[in-house]
Amino acid sequence: MNRMLTEHQKRALQHERHLSVTANAGAGKTTVLVQRFIEILLRTREPIGKLVAITFTENAAGELRKRIADLIELTLAHSSPEETQLLERARDELSSANIGTIHSFCAHLLREYPVEADVDASFTVIEGVDRELLLQESLRETLQALLAEHADAGDREGLLNVLRLMGRKKVFRYIEHWLKKRELIDRMTQPEGCMADHLSDADILNLRQRMVREELAQSAGQPGWKEALGRLLKQASGKKAAEVSSFLSSWENLTSEEEKIRWYQELCPIVFTTSGSLRRDWTGSQPAAWDEGEDAVILHAHWKSTDGVRSSIESAEAEQLMLRLVRILLNVYRKTLDTYDSRKSEFGQLDFDDLQIKTRELLRREHIRKELADRFRFIMIDEYQDTEQLQY
Repeated sequence: MNRMLTEHQKRALQHERHLSVTANAGAGKTTVLVQRFIEILLRTREPIGKLVAITFTENAAGELRKRIADLIELTLAHSSPEETQLLERARDELSSANIGTIHSFCAHLLREYPVEADVDASFTVIEGVDRELLLQESLRETLQALLAEHADAGDREGLLNVLRLMGRKKVFRYIEHWLKKRELIDRMTQPEGCMADHLSDADILNLRQRMVREELAQSAGQPGWKEALGRLLKQASGKKAAEVSSFLSSWENLTSEEEKIRWYQELCPIVFTTSGSLRRDWTGSQPAAWDEGEDAVILHAHWKSTDGVRSSIESAEAEQLMLRLVRILLNVYRKTLDTYDSRKSEFGQLDFDDLQIKTRELLRREHIRKELADRFRFIMIDEYQDTEQLQY
């Protein structure tokens, strides 16, 4: 069955241990998953209900189910009597197999444990345009309540200041974006998060500046860019070339993080323009191709990758203002989320975030984890979203 696979792909068929397969698009990851699915059925003789295959979209799940069915038929053509019995049973049960998206799998678990998950057993999933409209309606309702004459004076004044500064459309965009990043925002505002309620503005700003300074020191110590600058200095003819060279040679004598940060902050404005180009007062007059050479490209890439952290350390006052805005917007976000959740509860609805968050909470119950571990012996995930912390 697996004679067409490479040696690496054959290793991925092993089912005795956990595996993570990383490869470029088109490298055959799904093909391996399909073969692994069949391999497990034949080697372990487990019923198909013990296997779970999760993929990214409903279309991909349908395609995965079809490819498994096709491979079952292909394998049946040259299987032993015992394998034939196993495969025919799997073929008959394939329509009810656990093959679907992460959201459909979560919904299945929540419906099975509605009391433990604290959900309506007959909930429906709200998505797409319906979800967008309900989010927008909840946000409008929240803003109206916060701006009403009888509203809390502090909340009202803070929101009015934000609306004057940012405008209504931008406030809407921010809150709508945060509502779509609910799990991330919730993590940030938890007691151990960087925006926890118990932290004062000074605590948050000090933490932020400390993180920025650590990152800046790391940027200064990044390999490659100083060597590239040294090679370019050998060709430089500008009046400040000697100054840059002196700066560069002093790096080896720096011992403390503070010294390295100060060195880096003083050197960068001499080497780079505000747009990241190399300054002519140290390079001198050079042909156009000089700026496109490998070393110049290395320097420009370094400047670009560290631009954000360099500017952050110089903007404490701006960050103080931004923090005040964020706190006000977080208040709007929380109240909007409360309204949104109430409306969903009223109609017996959950959205995709709810499915994952409530499943995570459900799986924190030890007896449920044990039940599910006994029931689902093999879980295979095709294209999980490693960029989404909750799924990951």
